[in-house]
Amino acid sequence: MRIRRALVVVGTILATMGVLAPNAQALPDGFYSLPYSSALYQHSHQYQLTFEASFDSWRRAGFPTPRPAPTDIVKYPWADEIYAVTFFEDGWLWRHLTGDEWARTGYAAARSAGWIDGTVVYKYENSPEIFASQSYSGKAHKLTLPEWLSMGQPQPESRHGGYVNLTWAPAGIAQICSFADNCSYQLTLGDWAQAGYPTPQPRTMLPGDQVCTGFTAGSLRYNGSTYYGPLTYSQWAATGFAPATC
Repeated sequence: MRIRRALVVVGTILATMGVLAPNAQALPDGFYSLPYSSALYQHSHQYQLTFEASFDSWRRAGFPTPRPAPTDIVKYPWADEIYAVTFFEDGWLWRHLTGDEWARTGYAAARSAGWIDGTVVYKYENSPEIFASQSYSGKAHKLTLPEWLSMGQPQPESRHGGYVNLTWAPAGIAQICSFADNCSYQLTLGDWAQAGYPTPQPRTMLPGDQVCTGFTAGSLRYNGSTYYGPLTYSQWAATGFAPATC
């Protein structure tokens, strides 16, 4: 689904976004209800306009029984978040459902969606892996090729930095702030999970790390974001015999 123009909305629509539905069905004029909310919407086929209706406008119309708005409950196969998408003639109305709102639908089964509005697809400058995240949770998911294809092959935006680890040191993953800024910091397992488990790219030294003179004569130590401690000869060799700078 590609955004074409904003959905014309009169009144306040909380936590929703409208986007043009190129093949949205023509709907009869009148009032429509949503399965997850007590809000009513009024639709005019003549003007291709849908807006949130006030109680007074419904009363003046004689309290007609609202038609159920055509709505699907959807989710990504890899995520827990559930969304509703309502197909009005002038656009699609999206909402991230709370637990109470999902309960109002009778815990309707969510079908798998190829694309959900608000998804950001991106990659880091040092890796070919592609990720997708939703603004509601912020948790990233590393896309498989079939998952990316099912989304319509969106072009990922490029993000600075990336994820790296040392080839010679104890396990530890660092995130690069920006390769131009020469800085990195160690991740917790929770941070790595939130980022979608990006594969760390092996490096002999990380941006901002230093080889320093040791505390005893002739010794060296490493001062880095994922490792701080004595540097053996073989480890120093792995760094490319980086000179001591501190």
